[in-house]
Amino acid sequence: MDRGFSLVELLVAMVIFAIGMLGLASLQGHSLQYNTDAYERSQAVFFAYDMSDRMRANIAGVNANFYQNLTSAAPPPAASCVAVTPVCDNATMADADATEWFAEIATALPGGGGSVICQDSDAGADADACTDGSMHRITVTWTGKWGAQSLQVDVLP
Repeated sequence: MDRGFSLVELLVAMVIFAIGMLGLASLQGHSLQYNTDAYERSQAVFFAYDMSDRMRANIAGVNANFYQNLTSAAPPPAASCVAVTPVCDNATMADADATEWFAEIATALPGGGGSVICQDSDAGADADACTDGSMHRITVTWTGKWGAQSLQVDVLP
């Protein structure tokens, strides 16, 4: 009766252990990728609701159509309402909101961009391009691990 391990048994055990460790390393790599994706999605949600809050804070600007058709591809003129005396008017506040929002998205998300598009409630039946009380679609886009990503939120400011 032989006692102990043979070299073949030891090599088989090492191969099984190595395969298990490779599987564990792969699992760790995938969890990091999914964690990054979840973080980017949570940032996109934050930015979408940030813009909806900005719009609610300047409802007169929303009703005057200053938040209609904002896109990071064609942003409004850069504006700032920090330390302004007297306080910014509604149009300047909307431009400042868009300027800050687009800059924050571009900084926080890879390839980040955004848009705010009015979903006119009366489909253009009147002269107002965005009738008061219309829904607005806020879209945040970025380039994630698996290509172009986007998040859309419809809000009623």
